[in-house]
Amino acid sequence: MTIPALSGKLLIGALALSLPFTVARADVQRFRYELDIRSGDPMYAAPLPADGTPSGPWFVVERDSAGRIVRSDSMRDGVKEGEVLYHYTGDAATFDSTEDYTGTEHTGTERFQRNDKGYVTRTDSFTVGGTTTSYSVRTYGDGSVDDVSFTPDGKEKNRYVMTYSDDGILVSYRRIVGNAYYEYLMDTSTGKAKSRKKVENGALVLNSVYAYDENGEMLREDASDDKGVWFASIEYNKGLLTRKNYKFADGSRKEINITFDDKRQAKEARLTINDKLICTFTYDRLPDGTVKRTLALGPGGDLWAEYPDRMVNEVGPDGQALNRTDGIIHHAGNWW
Repeated sequence: MTIPALSGKLLIGALALSLPFTVARADVQRFRYELDIRSGDPMYAAPLPADGTPSGPWFVVERDSAGRIVRSDSMRDGVKEGEVLYHYTGDAATFDSTEDYTGTEHTGTERFQRNDKGYVTRTDSFTVGGTTTSYSVRTYGDGSVDDVSFTPDGKEKNRYVMTYSDDGILVSYRRIVGNAYYEYLMDTSTGKAKSRKKVENGALVLNSVYAYDENGEMLREDASDDKGVWFASIEYNKGLLTRKNYKFADGSRKEINITFDDKRQAKEARLTINDKLICTFTYDRLPDGTVKRTLALGPGGDLWAEYPDRMVNEVGPDGQALNRTDGIIHHAGNWW
């Protein structure tokens, strides 16, 4: 699952998936948007012309003669950023595994289990060498779907509760973090988040809205407090979160600046308070890009904290990630 993020689906183009290399290519189409649907499969919306090079993010979707998707490429401008190849057993209508690529590099494999309706119930992720990096479990209720991801040893990483329209398109989802949750309202025609709110200990603490350009490229998120007063902006560049900027009622400022490598993976994040460097976050990754741990380094480069199995780029004064208490803190006391 992909979450703002997250992804979704409009019934205009493709709910079709397939065995790469062994099935004759029948059709290649371009789409602007990828959507999430209730079954856990991909689907694509807003067809693009077959000629020329679209601007911004878009997708190339290849199907076989049975209408199943063989391949989907994630594009930005004229550059391929990722590729997924879909595998089926025999003439099955639904895929049972995928091969994932970053650019042209083969980075991992995913295997899928399904219920008697063909809905995905479990996804296991592996490196190219076959090492498990994570797994997720989807549980289907009458009005919602619970999607929980775990580390290989069964430790919970992320929990989502998703709601779908009558025709199976994602309309909202809730990300639960400790004593708080973030609730996202989705645009069902684009699969993009329109807004989100954060509720902590039962109280609303922020409302925010997203801004996009004409190609569906996310530009920024602006957040206001429970009284409607603006206090933060989150900025994006080519789909990557690069800067968080906060201005609080007491006049203090917090800023997080994030840099990326050539695989579009976060390399480090620098946290400053009132322009003073507090710490720098760096990331240990498995070969498929999964974050193994985050390290927080003090201004002098000494280790202040470690956060196993998750990406962290923002903490409270005690060094714990927001709404969590599972960080291993080496620098005691308040960090600012």
